[in-house]
Amino acid sequence: MLKSKLLIAVVTLILCGSIYSQSEPVKPVATKYRELGQTSQAKMRETMEALRKYLGAREELQLFIINYGTRTALKQRRKLITNSIYWRDGPLDSTRITFVDGPVERKIRTVFWIVPPGADNPQPEHRANKYGRTRHRSA
Repeated sequence: MLKSKLLIAVVTLILCGSIYSQSEPVKPVATKYRELGQTSQAKMRETMEALRKYLGAREELQLFIINYGTRTALKQRRKLITNSIYWRDGPLDSTRITFVDGPVERKIRTVFWIVPPGADNPQPEHRANKYGRTRHRSA
């Protein structure tokens, strides 16, 4: 009796394992790391240093930086970020960083995304105005 129950349990575990291994793998997703609005050089350096340490230990990850704001503000923000990358222990690997200019917004903001291999790249979001319509940059 005990041997038959044990045999049934073992067979069940083997079958469950083979069924589980046949299921489709879960696709990785990009993760929002941090969002910054108006910020100082010190705060940006702190953010970039934390990202450098995090990404340094995980060489397979990519960093997407999406900036939103006016064209002038976007240039200033990109300069602030690139100046902050070269800090203390060396730069981040530039081949793992992708800058994306988002749509025009009144206030500057930056969103940092961590993207694992196989994940879809994050896309800039279009925020709705007070009337519920999205604003699009004219080409």
